Amino acid sequence: MMTGSCLCGAVHFKIGVTSGPFELCHCNSCRKVSVSAIVAGLAVPRNSSQWTTSTDSIMAFDVPLLNEPPA
Repeated sequence: MMTGSCLCGAVHFKIGVTSGPFELCHCNSCRKVSVSAIVAGLAVPRNSSQWTTSTDSIMAFDVPLLNEPPA
């Protein structure tokens, strides 16, 4: 079981299993959204994770990368 939180500590979570490789992306979209040279990502099945604190601070952003290749 892995545990983690957001940078400010407002939201905590637990992850039991990952379903994909750890990836580093450096496409233009990921660099823009992260204001960094790369974005790190790890796929986690929904049924393998749980929030351990309130989720009131979480916001969503719909990234169109799932429907088209990155620029």
